[in-house]
Amino acid sequence: MGIWDTEAESLAPPIPATCCFSFIGFPIPANKIKSAVETSKSCVTKAVVVTTEKGNRFCVKPDEPWLPRNIKDS
Repeated sequence: MGIWDTEAESLAPPIPATCCFSFIGFPIPANKIKSAVETSKSCVTKAVVVTTEKGNRFCVKPDEPWLPRNIKDS
């Protein structure tokens, strides 16, 4: 899995950003998803970081049909 935590560059103080560069190829059951958050707009690839109830984080393509509809922008 490819999650990359970095700091976005700007004139303001650094803001941590999480970007993805590889994606899982399997669905996560809805009852196992704790959160699903879109990556920063500063990331090259649009993605969603899904965190499970066990705390595992997975990069998912945003067009996956099994993703929750109430995804929050980061």
